[in-house]
Amino acid sequence: MNTNCNPKINTYNHDKRFATYLEKENSKRIIFSAPFGMGKTQFLQNFFANNTADYECFHLFPINYQVAANEDIFDIFKFDLIQHLVAKNLIKSDDKLSKSLIAQSYMINEGGNIVWRILKQFTKIGSPILGQGVESVENNLNFLNNIKKYQRKINNLKIDKVINFINEVVGNNKLVYGFDFMGRLISESIESIEGKQSVLILDDLDRIDPGHIFRILNVFSAHFDKTIGDEDINKYGFDKIILVCDFNNIKNIFEYLYGPKTDFNGYINKYMSCPYYEFWIFNEVIRYILDNISDDDLKQIPNILLTIFKKHLVLIDSNSYYLTLRDISSFLNNKFQDIYVCKIQRIYNGRKYIISTDAPLTRFLSYMKILHLEYWDFIGDLKSEFSLEVFNLIGVFWLLNENLEKTLFDYNMLNPMFEHTKNSEIKFNKITENQFIEMKNLNIVNSELIESIVIKVSLIYSNCFSNETVI
Repeated sequence: MNTNCNPKINTYNHDKRFATYLEKENSKRIIFSAPFGMGKTQFLQNFFANNTADYECFHLFPINYQVAANEDIFDIFKFDLIQHLVAKNLIKSDDKLSKSLIAQSYMINEGGNIVWRILKQFTKIGSPILGQGVESVENNLNFLNNIKKYQRKINNLKIDKVINFINEVVGNNKLVYGFDFMGRLISESIESIEGKQSVLILDDLDRIDPGHIFRILNVFSAHFDKTIGDEDINKYGFDKIILVCDFNNIKNIFEYLYGPKTDFNGYINKYMSCPYYEFWIFNEVIRYILDNISDDDLKQIPNILLTIFKKHLVLIDSNSYYLTLRDISSFLNNKFQDIYVCKIQRIYNGRKYIISTDAPLTRFLSYMKILHLEYWDFIGDLKSEFSLEVFNLIGVFWLLNENLEKTLFDYNMLNPMFEHTKNSEIKFNKITENQFIEMKNLNIVNSELIESIVIKVSLIYSNCFSNETVI
């Protein structure tokens, strides 16, 4: 049984579905959506780790970008990309840069008054004196020769320039703007990838403060929008760009900040070239929980758990809860180490007996709290799904209803069901399906009794402050 902090949910069906989704021609810009904590990052890391022959993946987490000014965000982004390119050995000291990149760099770094000199040459070309025109051509040929010399020099200094860039970002958190040498270097490095598609992932957008998330998205939009003719091109030549977030949550934040009548679809479509991908694994999560429950009492109520999970932890709306992988880990590893056991004293026919809160129902309530559910969230489900599972779950606490206790005694059903132990505690013995049907036919038990008993147990349980508490 795997119950560690990162439960390994079977996502085989999603692996195939997402692979098909990526293969579509229009899947250039993607939003990968699922509620926070549902394992989006884990799935993507595993997927691309298992498909390295087809994809070269660059997985970035822009949560720290929110502290940067708009003009610095894209430089920090380039810094992150450079780190990945170096780690993947995609920038090498013996690579040859393109001549256009060399020329542009020369213009900025070693050209001096080139613009002025070129303007002077144009003036000379316009002169009626032929010699001055020849002189202009000669001067420009010298300029081209200087570029060739610079090309030999810079090819040997490329890695040094990358290191200087990284140090500058780390040390000063700013760059000199103008000619984007690093941007062109990134583009050429991405374009040099052969035999596989390049994928940029911008992850954990859920974690960015709502006040900054659209500011950061707008910066990326300004840089990523690029159309050549009728062709839609991603920045730096990436084949795929994947934004990872909860689409519904982003929509709610947008409408909260800008009003419900603001056109969210028109805004978000800038970041998508196809419908967003919904990472829906709730059925797999529920199956995983039911297969890995270690508590023996919970194993006896699979239908109750299934009903509660589907109704309260699956529906995506503003009033429901999300079942996260973190919740699953806590749920499966609940050892009740900090739970106190109370003794409830009862007297019937002059005989004192004790009901202990160390029982299936109290453990069930504790598990539900881990999933952020209180008794009022699921009491209706227990009533509507009243069955043998529910009856045995309530167990010894049926005795908290005095009328039921008397009725069971009158029908001679008290003894086999409730057994006195040596220390006066009552032990509940689970009944069979036939016994349950008999009690229902005699109207001894019904769903209306469940609510009052569960409320009593919840209140008693919340007042337990030590193992010596007696109520």
